[in-house]
Amino acid sequence: MYAANGVVVYYTNERGQDTWDIAMVDASGAKKTLATDVSLSVHSRPAVSSDGQWVAYTYAKPPKDNVVVLTRLDGSKTVTIPTSFNAVREPALGLQNGRMLLAYTYLPDSSASWRKLFVVDVTDKAQ
Repeated sequence: MYAANGVVVYYTNERGQDTWDIAMVDASGAKKTLATDVSLSVHSRPAVSSDGQWVAYTYAKPPKDNVVVLTRLDGSKTVTIPTSFNAVREPALGLQNGRMLLAYTYLPDSSASWRKLFVVDVTDKAQ
C-alpha cells in the first residue's frame, strides 16, 4: 500500500510461513519492520490513513489480539486502542467530515463462527 513520501507498507512472512509482520520501505529503499506477529488481513491491504501518515494493524494471537494499534509511519508515535472484543481483525482507516475513523471486525464471543463490525472515531489519538 502506498503511503506518504514514497513509503510502501506491506505484510511480510520472511520470518516463517505462518508468521506475519507489517513492514515499510521508504523512498530511499530502506526497510523497517513496524510490528511482528500481526494478523494478516485476508480481505484487504494494510490499513493506511488517507493522508498516508498512519497504519493500523492487529495482532494474531492472545493476549494482544483484542487491540488495534495505530503507528505513525515516521516512527514518532504508536497508539494502542484496547477493545473488549475477541480476535480483532481487518482494520481499516477512513476519513469522514475531517474525522479519522477506524473500522475493524471481531468475534462476538470466542465460539462464534461469524464476525461483527465496529467503527470508532480515532481523530484525537492520531494527532
